[in-house]
Amino acid sequence: MKKLIILSIIIFSSCNFKTKENNINRTTNKDSASHKKTDIMLLTSSSSIEASKKVKLYGCDFNIVLNNLKDTTHWSTNDENFITPEGFKVGTPFKNLTIEIKNSMTKMSGWGYYTKLNSGWELGFCIGNSCTDHEPNGESKVKWIFKRNR
Repeated sequence: MKKLIILSIIIFSSCNFKTKENNINRTTNKDSASHKKTDIMLLTSSSSIEASKKVKLYGCDFNIVLNNLKDTTHWSTNDENFITPEGFKVGTPFKNLTIEIKNSMTKMSGWGYYTKLNSGWELGFCIGNSCTDHEPNGESKVKWIFKRNR
């Protein structure tokens, strides 16, 4: 399991920090990733609830979904310390997104609005009680960031 986490860190490393630690050495460091054995059911789409594991990678909290081969198929975080390669994080206002990103917004009823970034990460917006009460507007903020590897 540690090898999977370390490999995942190398492949998907993009956890930046608000400090000057942006160029952190992302090699195999046993203290870099910790794994909590708590299983959590994670809503990965409007019709899918999957078992996930809580992990902490370079100071960022994630929920990950593993398939039968123990490959990571879904990453999700609402940790404000995680910053995508494009510079977005949880709490980023909708008004700060480029017009191209805003125009690629997808609605998934009962789950939220989301848009895929060039890095493969996706920004999620939950608007109102149903998470899709209306389209995101200038004051809406990113609620979670996720990546699907299917």
